Amino acid sequence: MRKLIVLILLIALNAGTSALAQISIEEQIRRGKELYEAGDYEEGILFLKKLSEKYPQYADIWYLLGKCYEGLGYFELAQECYKRTLSIDPTYGPLSEKLLKGEKELEKGPPELPPRLLREVRKIAILSFPKDESLKERGEPLAEAIAREIRSRLLRCQGIEVLANPLFENDINKLGNEVDLLIIISLTSSREKVGISESDFAVNVKVIDPLSRVIKWEQNIWIDDIVRESQDKFDSIAALTTLTKKIGNRIFRYWNLAPTIHPSRLDIERIEEEKRRLEWLKRSGIVAQIAWIDDKGKVVINVGAEKGVSKGDRFFVFRKGKPIIDPDRKEVIGYDEIIIGYIKIDMVRERISFGHVIEWIRKDIAVGDWVRKIVE
Repeated sequence: MRKLIVLILLIALNAGTSALAQISIEEQIRRGKELYEAGDYEEGILFLKKLSEKYPQYADIWYLLGKCYEGLGYFELAQECYKRTLSIDPTYGPLSEKLLKGEKELEKGPPELPPRLLREVRKIAILSFPKDESLKERGEPLAEAIAREIRSRLLRCQGIEVLANPLFENDINKLGNEVDLLIIISLTSSREKVGISESDFAVNVKVIDPLSRVIKWEQNIWIDDIVRESQDKFDSIAALTTLTKKIGNRIFRYWNLAPTIHPSRLDIERIEEEKRRLEWLKRSGIVAQIAWIDDKGKVVINVGAEKGVSKGDRFFVFRKGKPIIDPDRKEVIGYDEIIIGYIKIDMVRERISFGHVIEWIRKDIAVGDWVRKIVE
């Protein structure tokens, strides 16, 4: 009988301990939620990250951790936390199954305009590495964090594509074939060289045109008191977040004051496009442009007898639409032609021909519109 009583007491004690532990977890989750709702995302991340290591099977913890990351703009880390939440509880209320399948993107707010420096850029890669080996241990995490901060902000910019996962890829030749510009983040300890005693090291930011290998923009951002106080705490998420936000803001402020970069790739693509257009014209028979037109429909086109134009020839007037791409070779093989009218040739000279509009499909036929001979 005595043994039975002892056994019952032990069971009750264990149950009480479990209940207390459960209450303790719930209280801690509530504390994490309070940090998130108060907007104290850095402290929330520190608190919830430790909690997730201790209790990895609690969906609420991962969800709140994701919300804190999202609040700081770390959308990729947030999405990983949300995926972890759904892996624990696929029916978790605040989230959708579509997120796990990649069918729903995180809300990133309305797209922003790119900084002035990058207004003509379409595709960018960002690299990070400390060029000073003495800073490798303490500087590498900061360089990576700054690169991620810039990447996160550029992803919100309208019209700019940021190459996925190039942070540790230092093959500039390879990346140069894929992007308009390279942004390279590195750290350097140049205090002795420049005689600045207030800073231990600087963040060096270069914007390079990969085709010309020209540095289009470069700036050293010296780390001031806040970094010197935090340099032994780079493993702290809160410290890194504070530093990267401040440095990121300064970089973007400089970029908004700098003149716009015109990447070499745009000029090369424009030249290639013109070559393709000329080849298309050569393959398309008699194709010309309207050189003059009046409001009564009398026209002059910029080809004549030397190109085979004869009196009485009829041409349709068109404007080029979208390029037609060969599905196998991925080359432009022609263009959609939007017909806007028809003309007939009345008189031919050596290099020009005179005619008149015989049908107006659109009333805005103008100088520069294309014409193509109709082959009977």
